[in-house]
Amino acid sequence: MSKKATSIALSLLLASAGAACAYKEPVRQPEVILREAEELGILNAKAPFPGVLTSGQLTREQFVALSEGGYETFVNLRVPTEDDTGWERKLAGELAARYVSIPVDGAAGLTEENARKLSETLEEYRGPVVVYCSTGNRSGALFALEAYYVDGKSAKRALAIGKSAGLMQLEPAVREVLGLPAE
Repeated sequence: MSKKATSIALSLLLASAGAACAYKEPVRQPEVILREAEELGILNAKAPFPGVLTSGQLTREQFVALSEGGYETFVNLRVPTEDDTGWERKLAGELAARYVSIPVDGAAGLTEENARKLSETLEEYRGPVVVYCSTGNRSGALFALEAYYVDGKSAKRALAIGKSAGLMQLEPAVREVLGLPAE
């Protein structure tokens, strides 16, 4: 690991001391999450909730730094056939981190089943979590559906949550699933 990555990992670790759980106090707050992600150069980082980082594809160095900084669960929404994916499961095992794969194949993967899988993962393991795909778009989309199907949020509120979590190009597909008119 480079000196910069080691320094950032140490900063993340110190910042997370005593705050290793997304749903228990004390909690890593969104502004802290975003600052850490910015320091690591993480693509399209968002912090929609305390203890939750959504993003685009992580590099190996970022994955290691986040793990060493207290993130315990990594949820990969990419399908196995996408470029530069597949190495994460092995690395997570080496780092004693939890790795979960919920393949979301674009708009076709925007299902209630996948939203419930995300919710179950977040409920089952309540540590700081990173939910990522190639750009962060699918992360936001799945959080929108999770808010709608699992949390019972209105379609408009669910869409807003999705946007705060990284929803971009899949917004028309999410609107359709939620029964909202196209913009």
